[in-house]
Amino acid sequence: MKIESNKLTLISFICLCLFSCLVWILKKEQNILLLFDHFLGHFITGFYNQSLETIALGFTYLASYKFCLLIATLLALILLLKRNYLQALILLGGVIGSRVIRNFWKMLIRRPRPNDGHPLIEGSSSFPSGHMLYSITLYGLIVFIIYLYSVKSGKTLIARWVVVLYVAFLFCIGWSRVYLGIHYVSDVVGGSLLGVSWLLLLIVFLMKFLR
Repeated sequence: MKIESNKLTLISFICLCLFSCLVWILKKEQNILLLFDHFLGHFITGFYNQSLETIALGFTYLASYKFCLLIATLLALILLLKRNYLQALILLGGVIGSRVIRNFWKMLIRRPRPNDGHPLIEGSSSFPSGHMLYSITLYGLIVFIIYLYSVKSGKTLIARWVVVLYVAFLFCIGWSRVYLGIHYVSDVVGGSLLGVSWLLLLIVFLMKFLR
């Protein structure tokens, strides 16, 4: 556990460093970043149709703060009933903490949205993507807990497939945010780096007390 914790802490730090580099590029070389965003953004939105929009809206809803907070609260209550107090605290506190982190960086960066008139936008700035931050945190903690129980019960194949599905799910959420015109690609990348960093710190904290 100790070696794994050290590795996770290092990866968390690397993600935070990469996020800092992205913030620096956004501040100092915004035009270059916009070229990258527009190129990938036009490619992703070029396949528009009504069915894909409905799917994208579904993924966006599953990554919204209200939905993630609801799921975290319900699961935390279940964990409390099973006397898994630490897991309940980390799960609910992690999602709330992701909202605090999201608000801090959005107020600091204040990047305009690709489409300020989009009905799904609630007046917040674009960078980083809060939906990526919430979903990586919530679903990542759920996957980690499932992974622990699966490995303990010898069901390693199930554990691996859960991780694969989790990663695929995150790609779909990131795609939906760009596809709907709510975020730039770099917003999604920034939210992902920040989310992974935060998630790994939570997992390290959880592992420390589960030894």
